[in-house]
Amino acid sequence: MLKSIKIATLNARTINKITNPTASRNYHKYLSTQRIDILALQETGVNVHDQPALDRLNKSLHSHHSIWTPYCALLLMHSKLTFLSSYVVLGGRAIVASIGSVETGDKVLFEVCTIYAPSGAQTPRNTFYTNLLQLPFFQAPGNDVIVLGDFNYHHHLRNSAPIAWKDWINNTTINTLNPFNSLPIHTFNNHHYQTTIDYIFMSPDLAERVLAPSHTYLHNDWTDHTMLSCELRLEALATGPGIWRLNTSILYDKDY
Repeated sequence: MLKSIKIATLNARTINKITNPTASRNYHKYLSTQRIDILALQETGVNVHDQPALDRLNKSLHSHHSIWTPYCALLLMHSKLTFLSSYVVLGGRAIVASIGSVETGDKVLFEVCTIYAPSGAQTPRNTFYTNLLQLPFFQAPGNDVIVLGDFNYHHHLRNSAPIAWKDWINNTTINTLNPFNSLPIHTFNNHHYQTTIDYIFMSPDLAERVLAPSHTYLHNDWTDHTMLSCELRLEALATGPGIWRLNTSILYDKDY
């Protein structure tokens, strides 16, 4: 019986390095040996119409089940995990899926949405988030949800994204890599600047089960983003009477 799983997200900066096959092989080998159970990728650069190439990629990454678009991917790298339902939206920039286990049949472990928001000008990005909020995943979120990926904005800066979107994130989820909103760790690094644009957000019931959150810096030949990961216990710890949980994000709401 699965007791915990490792979840990771990474902007891959094109998962296949066509001009550097050695770097590509090393990249895939590294990712496949990190004991990751669920891997979300952004900026994949794949051709979704080339099924033989996707099959080779899945084999190279040791992925048992996968959903690919040119913008993002969701890979189940543990043989006991499965997609119970899934859909791709917003031109392939978002993948929504219900995750289950072969051990528990149709029971949903949690729902996940991985995104790769538009970079550059803010208007297309704002439109992306406004449209994202119209999805059933966001209109009626369950108790166990995960939103992760490359958001292409700094969540803790004012006016960086639509207020409605930021309110949804702040009121519904917790930043698992930075739950107390301390000084953010940079997730994007290039020669010109550093910033924090990659995140793993989870609903409070899931966030309280997170262990070992981690930022991992990868080789510059592979990507200029860090890989974010954490362990997630699949069963909540028992709590007795008199125990209550605080969603710490409300401490940063001016109304409180």
